[in-house]
Amino acid sequence: MPDQAFKRLRLCIQNDRQIEAKVDDDDPIVSHIDLSDLQWQTIELFVNLLRDDRLRQQDELSIFGQHLYNVLFSNGIAPTINQILADANAPVHLSLEFGTEQHEMAGWPWEHIYCPTNENHGFFLTSRTNLLLTRHFMPALGEVPSDPRLEIPGTRLRTLFFATSPEVETLPAVRYEKVLGTIRKLKDRYKTVEVKAVKPLTDSGEPSATFYRFGAEVEDYRPHIIHFLGHGRYVTQNGRCLSQIAFMTEDTEARDMNPINEEQFVEIIARNKDLKLIFLQACRSGGSRSDQAIASLAQRLAEMDIPAVVAMHYRVDEGAADLFVRDFYNTLLDDKTTLETAVQKGRDRIATFLDQNHKPFQAYGLPVLYARQHGLQIICPLQETAAEQPAAVQPGIIGHLGRARSTNAAQPEQPMAGLSGAPGEPDYQTVRILVYDFLKTYFGSEGDFVDLLFYVDVSEAEISSGTLIQRMGMLINLLQGRNRLPELVRILKEKRKNVPWPSELDKYLAMQKSLAQNTPPIGPLPNLPSEDARDTKPNTDKQHITGSWLRPDLPDEAQG
Repeated sequence: MPDQAFKRLRLCIQNDRQIEAKVDDDDPIVSHIDLSDLQWQTIELFVNLLRDDRLRQQDELSIFGQHLYNVLFSNGIAPTINQILADANAPVHLSLEFGTEQHEMAGWPWEHIYCPTNENHGFFLTSRTNLLLTRHFMPALGEVPSDPRLEIPGTRLRTLFFATSPEVETLPAVRYEKVLGTIRKLKDRYKTVEVKAVKPLTDSGEPSATFYRFGAEVEDYRPHIIHFLGHGRYVTQNGRCLSQIAFMTEDTEARDMNPINEEQFVEIIARNKDLKLIFLQACRSGGSRSDQAIASLAQRLAEMDIPAVVAMHYRVDEGAADLFVRDFYNTLLDDKTTLETAVQKGRDRIATFLDQNHKPFQAYGLPVLYARQHGLQIICPLQETAAEQPAAVQPGIIGHLGRARSTNAAQPEQPMAGLSGAPGEPDYQTVRILVYDFLKTYFGSEGDFVDLLFYVDVSEAEISSGTLIQRMGMLINLLQGRNRLPELVRILKEKRKNVPWPSELDKYLAMQKSLAQNTPPIGPLPNLPSEDARDTKPNTDKQHITGSWLRPDLPDEAQG
């Protein structure tokens, strides 16, 4: 839905805690935030519990969320917000704008606001998929640009990925591979996207992600987007609390931590006037308060003239964070949409992931978007590569030898090397049926299946139609058509280690490995016979398949 269709509610919290509410172009409602010391301490207590990952029950977070609701709306503004939210389907953009002295209040997790509908019921504000929430710091000087479009000069969108992981006993290793893979796929899809990656160590094992290297890359490469992944810590120095970011040292032997104060980090970032977006992703770091350090750094960056800052303010499961990154960037570039919408799409994705544990409410506060203004949109001449324009796939297990039927009939289907149905070897039909049955048994929920799509790097848009069973068929069809069926089998085995595993699938993997190691390159594969020349009668003998081509025969429920 275009951003213009959203009803916009602006809440401006001044330095003196005067609050001004304005709906679209209506006259503002002016009130004041009156918090007693006890109320302030209660909220701070909840904030610290959330940072320590100790708020895990929905009723606990809903109580906290009601406190946040009362801060903003218990002062005469409640009727306005309640009227706007009465229609659950109405698209709403809630903009929280803070005075430059309201750092502590700006850092509270407003995304966890819980709106009571009656005495016993309510909802988390950001659980509404059509509600966008952003934070802003009111500019101390000058005016916000009138045009929210972030034009990328030239023809290249420069993206810097920077992951730092000092080898310190108290800090777990940073797992950056999936996030980097997601970002690199943007480069694979779009000719105009550049990705420069700095990993913790070089190929020879020397420290790479140092603060000196970070500064050099920001100044020399001048990225439009920075994705920073690493550890932080919140410390007290000379009676002053400050955040530090854990970079690698230059020492090739120690590989120790070089803690850099947020002021130094901000100073480096300020040198790059081309920056449009910085994504700060903290790793779970036990008692070091990595997320709190990142939250503090995000606020400092938001006060600068950086259009947008996305940050994980509170601890989040790594798998959920990876899913957010994928959906956020794909939505931001594929749909050419606003940053607010891209963040909400990613947040919805985290909720789906956590719903498997019946705790989607934990996702509603992740992540946080600080934006210079609402409606920000990255404008870049994105050009898709020809290799990443897959043919449309119809639902179901269709096509010969598992190759997905294309809407473009000019390309003949070809048999795939590797399975001949020889004695003692599993044939394609057997493998496909075993994979299909395994998916139904152990990935039978929507959440499990969507997570599997992430691990095999297939977007939901590629198989978005049909029932869950039909989409399982489409997945098998799609991956086999891309010669990736062995990869799917390996991932299924890895993700379900404690369940019965078909021995035939192990034979299949062993055979594929042997072929990959020992089989010389083959020449062009012959075309299949025409449709009229094929025996289209389903083969019901699953133990023996003959002929130069095989027709998959899976249950009707998997057909579109």
